Amino acid sequence: MKHTRRQRTAALAAGLALLLPTAAGGPATAAERGAPPAPEPAAATTTADEEYAGYLFSYFVGEGTADGEQVYFGLSAGDDPLNYRDLNDGEPVLTSTMGDEGVRDPFIIRAPEGDKFYQIATDLKVHGSWDWDGFQRHGSRSIMVWESTDLVNWTDQRLVEVAPESAGNVWAPEAFYDEELGEYVVFWASKLYDEDDPEHAGAQHNRMMYATTSDFVEFSEPQVWIDPGYSVIDSTVIREGDKYYRFTKDERNNTSTTPCSKFITAEVSTQLRSTDYDFIADCIGKAADGKEGIAQGEGPLVFKDNHDERWYMFIDEFGGRGYVPFVSDDLDSGEWTVAEDYTMPSHPRHGTVLPVTRAEYERLLAAYQPDALATELEPVAVTTRKKHAPLLPQTVEATFADGSTGTAPVEWDEIDEADYARSGEFEVRGVVADASEPALARVTVQNRPIAATGIEIQDDDGALALWRESSAELSAAVEPANASGRLVWTSSDETVATVEDGLVSAVEPGTTTITARIGRHHSRVEVTVTEQPPGLRAHYPLTGDGRSAVDGVDDAVLAGGAVARADGVELDGVDDHVALPADLMAGLEDITVSLEVKIDPGQQGAYFIYGLGNSRDGAGDGYLFTTGNAYRTSISTGNWSGERTVSAGADLERGSWKTLTYTLADETAVLYLDGVEVGRADGVDVDPGAIGDGKTSANYIGRSLYDADRHLWGEVRDFRIYDRALGAEEVAGLQ
Repeated sequence: MKHTRRQRTAALAAGLALLLPTAAGGPATAAERGAPPAPEPAAATTTADEEYAGYLFSYFVGEGTADGEQVYFGLSAGDDPLNYRDLNDGEPVLTSTMGDEGVRDPFIIRAPEGDKFYQIATDLKVHGSWDWDGFQRHGSRSIMVWESTDLVNWTDQRLVEVAPESAGNVWAPEAFYDEELGEYVVFWASKLYDEDDPEHAGAQHNRMMYATTSDFVEFSEPQVWIDPGYSVIDSTVIREGDKYYRFTKDERNNTSTTPCSKFITAEVSTQLRSTDYDFIADCIGKAADGKEGIAQGEGPLVFKDNHDERWYMFIDEFGGRGYVPFVSDDLDSGEWTVAEDYTMPSHPRHGTVLPVTRAEYERLLAAYQPDALATELEPVAVTTRKKHAPLLPQTVEATFADGSTGTAPVEWDEIDEADYARSGEFEVRGVVADASEPALARVTVQNRPIAATGIEIQDDDGALALWRESSAELSAAVEPANASGRLVWTSSDETVATVEDGLVSAVEPGTTTITARIGRHHSRVEVTVTEQPPGLRAHYPLTGDGRSAVDGVDDAVLAGGAVARADGVELDGVDDHVALPADLMAGLEDITVSLEVKIDPGQQGAYFIYGLGNSRDGAGDGYLFTTGNAYRTSISTGNWSGERTVSAGADLERGSWKTLTYTLADETAVLYLDGVEVGRADGVDVDPGAIGDGKTSANYIGRSLYDADRHLWGEVRDFRIYDRALGAEEVAGLQ
């Protein structure tokens, strides 16, 4: 993303990003929380002359694990608002020991003077209880508060009651500084029960409340802020000019009469505390009419680009991918589109993104991820031929704040052609996002050709596996990269595989040697071609009799009234399905699942295209499944709350055959449609073989592991499971 540099000062933070309160007691240091010790801040106060240079992401990760309901931090990759990494090795940075001993929805705000930060959160722990109704009748009426002057050293937490006794809960507190009032406006969602209902037994709905405070210790009497007569939660606010833009989740159940329920509504007012905001748009985030989006959403967070007139809204697709970022160039338009090329930290749920200065950015890395902060960069020496642009490395050798060494990616400054137009030497500087100093390259320009000193084919183990009519792209690293001479590729047996400019194409089963040669140097890789891709665990063509298997796997069973035709198995969407053998994923750490499906245009509701795992009491209890709704695949060792999801963000096309492929290896899940990657998710830390400890008895095509879901209406064929993650070229070959 190219930015137009325009200074935005930290003093504007209270008006442009949402920030929060403080806590009493002695400060908790990073070392006391289990994080590396932080350097003492030379000057924690942010001045009006400091420019924002990155983004801090504060969030929780969900109720699926015992420590998921605590405060986690992520940090942007440099000044990129759409790409983040974990801090503190993905462990909590703040842990609650008060109240419910769990916190959700953390929200952080910078004081208007720029000298203090407040972190507030919901006092709630769902893990181990799951009583959502009870949480809203007899939940905490307090918010959790921490404060800091440097984002690293935090005061002891405190629990502050903000809601009246008639409230059943206080959810997702946020804050915004009201310049007119000179205080913070803190707002949250509560169910309010009648005075004559002290047991909170009646039916009520969530509404948005607010109170004001100057110190996050003493609060005014709470007031109702939003009450449309039905449940609304998760409001967040951003200011631009003299307008306040408010985004709120419509909490009603989604039906044909309320199609924008479970999505975000946008409003605007010139008065922060107004109870009469003007409507801008609803259904924000919804995937519809071919527009990419989410299946449902909550916990919106919104912030402005550090340099451009552009705003970002991250919406939590609960039960799906987690946070999905949207982008808008006009807050008044109500138009938001899914961002391209983004990376979230591991499993973020409802949280906040806070712009930070370069000093704050480096302080956060030094405290919470010192192995990522480069403190020393080795200069690079490069030789080039006159009138040939030098090839500079993509990484440089670095020493990090924890004393370790490694490499760091670098972005070099542009080079003027005049610099290499004649023999001599010159220097180039580069930017390493996570370094406190610039990178340096010393370039020597010479008249004579540059001789190759070595070559190596880029392959992990010197071997390549292909199958009939498949192909793979090989690349060769030449030392130096700008060496003179022609790179030549050859195959020792072209009846097995051919090669052209590194593209290896399989012909017949057998073995051959591919050689890459430049000058006197060469590198080789052995290629084995088989009839089928290696690692095929199970294969059901589902054509003709509908049954076929490999390696002794039991046959599939056509259930209900499923009918096998010449081009696939027909499923009626009522009770038809294909029952697969038990324990198909036993022992698998990696996996590829692929099939072809034609979904009938009349398909309705929630449904699985396939589901592999177990059910208990009519609900999934560990599974891997794919659905055409917002085309996604999820894996979990428990129920929906522990799902790790990868999604294309748009519904599958209906009425035509589509090839769906899912791969998982090294905690990275990739989703393909017709051989093309359409989704990728990192941090997918579930092994398929861990589901049921390898024992799975509910393995179906066309049937969900949840009784409340619909069956698949359509046709299926060519179902495959591999014991490894196929590469992109191999997936394309499944077409």
